[in-house]
Amino acid sequence: MMRLLFLGDLVGRAGRTAVIVIGTDQGLCGPINREIVAAAVEWCSVHDLESERRVIVALGLRAARELETAGFQPDQIVELPGSVEAITRVVDDLVVRIDGWRSELDVSRVVVAFQHPIQRTQRSTRMFQVIPPDSCDIAGKQGHVVHHVLRAKKWRFLFVAS
Repeated sequence: MMRLLFLGDLVGRAGRTAVIVIGTDQGLCGPINREIVAAAVEWCSVHDLESERRVIVALGLRAARELETAGFQPDQIVELPGSVEAITRVVDDLVVRIDGWRSELDVSRVVVAFQHPIQRTQRSTRMFQVIPPDSCDIAGKQGHVVHHVLRAKKWRFLFVAS
């Protein structure tokens, strides 16, 4: 069953921030997890997010270990999918969790830290604010595209599976 969450309810609230750190549990990937965690830690520092104002979620056990090493104890750890077919289930679960955090943990902002491939051997660490989309403080070209699409009022609701 799908239900609608009005994004306007989230804009302007001063609740907690959920920082979702998407890592990898594959071996031989170099410092990917460390770089993603470093970006998330720096983002929290720049935005003055003390531990009581944030919820840290690690996708992947290696990302969780890197967070702990950096002094950020993950509030939740989500196991990464073991196959392409399992990705949908993990994403659906994460969307339901995000919706629950709104009422259970007073989360009003969700930010994702991840690595984006540029070329075969090059990647870029990114921070992307998912909610609220109207107050984007996103770095990079993607943020501007999302910002303008949302400003054009094409997207007003977040569909949440329940």
